[in-house]
Amino acid sequence: MKIALRCGRIIDGTGRPPVDDAVIHVEDGLVRAVVSGRSGDGSAPARTIDLSGLTVLPGLIDAHDHLCFDCTDPKELLEREPDAWSALRGAANCRRILRAGITTLRVMGEKNHIDLLLRRAIQDGMLEGPHLLVSGQALTITGGVQSWFPGNGVDSLPEIRKHIRRQAKAGVDVIKMFATGSAATRAVNPLTPCFSREEIEAAVEEARRMDLPLAAHCHGGAAARDLVDAGAFSIEHGAWLDDDVLAEMARRGTFLVLTSGYAHAVARHAGATGSQRERCLRMIDAYRRTTVQARERGVRIGIGTDENHGDLAIEMRNLLQAGYAPMEAIQAATSWNAEICRVSEQAGSIESGKRADLIAVDGDPLADIGALEHVRFVMKQGIVHRHDAREGESRPWIFA
Repeated sequence: MKIALRCGRIIDGTGRPPVDDAVIHVEDGLVRAVVSGRSGDGSAPARTIDLSGLTVLPGLIDAHDHLCFDCTDPKELLEREPDAWSALRGAANCRRILRAGITTLRVMGEKNHIDLLLRRAIQDGMLEGPHLLVSGQALTITGGVQSWFPGNGVDSLPEIRKHIRRQAKAGVDVIKMFATGSAATRAVNPLTPCFSREEIEAAVEEARRMDLPLAAHCHGGAAARDLVDAGAFSIEHGAWLDDDVLAEMARRGTFLVLTSGYAHAVARHAGATGSQRERCLRMIDAYRRTTVQARERGVRIGIGTDENHGDLAIEMRNLLQAGYAPMEAIQAATSWNAEICRVSEQAGSIESGKRADLIAVDGDPLADIGALEHVRFVMKQGIVHRHDAREGESRPWIFA
């Protein structure tokens, strides 16, 4: 089916200046053309969608989330929760995330390969949700982060290699490794290394042999240096990264995926203890410092919600506070994250031949990044999943 989207303004995700009063032509789930003005391309579309009062952007991309649990869940609950219930929660979050404007998402660790099942269910049309890139069962040590999930613990070089091979065989898109403690885990230093340098090198080597990127949960310390030196694809979180590590990341092209929203969400949660709140506030300050240094050093960055499902605006505000321009913050959630997810040829910008993953928002996100919290329209691969009716409209997507 041919569809024409009449747009008030287009921010295409490439960093180019916005285009006003343009038409996006969609056919067979792909963007076929972007035409300035109302003249069109001479063909008659089967449907025209009027977004003339809205700002249209590429579908947002989240480079780090977990679908089957939320940031405020006690971790001991996850260990005893039945897989079926976890999967149902994941399915509900998939729909919620898509309706928030996120059309592509990198899932960074679920138990028992539930993420692979959710990916298949979305691909088969059983569930509404974003395009998923999945990591399956993460690498952790016995007693480490996510060791509450069965089958995640590895404690030797042979176990590390075998675990990565199992994930590759299952069909994951990325290998996830927990290289340090977690700020979410009580009485654990988030800078404590979980693996030796030799083990990290083996994991990176094995993932590369399987043609898979290795993304490492790491807040800083010695593990960060080992990961960067070994050639890890990305550092996830990185709140307390040292300046010399950031400089080396910039030199090597190692990605940094920032996820400050987790700390914001926990700090403001009514059930948070005083110590949890204090720890999260310290973490927020650390993220701000690291983000400033990453920008100054020229580190390639991306952003993720990390269990704060759908709220990329918090991450984008963190970038603005660190000195990034509003257009760069938008690129972080679109074309920059597309590079991290290795989907730049399919998504991340509004260009001919790419997937018709498109959103529309009230207001101008270049003037107020909070406009991205007011998504009115979501199209994923040419299919409309959300279009909020304006007052008096009964069929909002039809323009007569």
